[in-house]
Amino acid sequence: MISFTANYSTRESELLDDIGFYAQSVGGYFEMRRGFTVEFFVPPEYREFMIMKYPFLKEVSYII
Repeated sequence: MISFTANYSTRESELLDDIGFYAQSVGGYFEMRRGFTVEFFVPPEYREFMIMKYPFLKEVSYII
């Protein structure tokens, strides 16, 4: 899974809901982190789409 994060704010809550619904529709999921950050997980084949459609998301680099 590829991970992206966004800061949660009430102004953008509907947009973050839409991103969460999209992530779930392609087989991913999302989690709230410490109350102010939302982390979205999507399969690797959807990485480019997430970057183009939601450019404000920050991709998380994990070291494996």
